[in-house]
Amino acid sequence: MQLRGTSWFGFEGNVHVVHGLWTRNWKDMITQMQALGFNSLWNATASATSGTVSFSGDRWNDWINPGVSAGFGYCATRTGVPPPPAPPPPSAGKAQFSTQTRVDNNWDSGYCARVQVTNTGSASGDWNVTVSVKGTITTLWNAIRTQSGSSLAARGVRWNQTLSPGAMAEFGFCAAG
Repeated sequence: MQLRGTSWFGFEGNVHVVHGLWTRNWKDMITQMQALGFNSLWNATASATSGTVSFSGDRWNDWINPGVSAGFGYCATRTGVPPPPAPPPPSAGKAQFSTQTRVDNNWDSGYCARVQVTNTGSASGDWNVTVSVKGTITTLWNAIRTQSGSSLAARGVRWNQTLSPGAMAEFGFCAAG
């Protein structure tokens, strides 16, 4: 017998019966499965009387001749095993954003930079960040902005506004002064 999957609630198995040198009805070979509660069975039929489960082949695989094999499968519910503890309720989570600014070009009267925004939180969310800048923003891409003095507030646009945990978006700008 091969167990294909187990869980707290039960298991799924395949039985592959190989015949040796004698003729025998294969249901006699699987008496070790008597105390199990079966809830799904394929390629066989089962009957239970007085706590004993018996299996027999379907019409097409009822007898096994020497050198031939037959198989059936089942799912069973474990008995006498307490259920697993309930999982903790999922936390609501929260999106949190960090930024990293990199200056790409710098000249006497201005510069261009890009800002990477990363969601360091545990939930998805729409980013909205504030970074410090020198000068006045003249051009900005991949974000919507508001500037007040040396403070630049930026938020995502339709195609990059929502970030899942660990995801990153990038926007850029050029400033004069």
